[in-house]
Amino acid sequence: MSRNKRQQYNRFRRKHLETETYRITHATEETLEADLDCLMGFWADTWGEKKGGRPPGSWRNTAGC
Repeated sequence: MSRNKRQQYNRFRRKHLETETYRITHATEETLEADLDCLMGFWADTWGEKKGGRPPGSWRNTAGC
């Protein structure tokens, strides 16, 4: 991995992961639907205005992600 990528990762880690702004989890059968809903909510927040407000497919946005 290049030095630049390591620096970018370390900045991201310090800014988001160590402050618990984001968390990385593993999906299981029990959490898959909620995890996908959360992911599609992030998509809508990022791209919603540019792409029409709804992520592709039939995912619904939920609070609490």
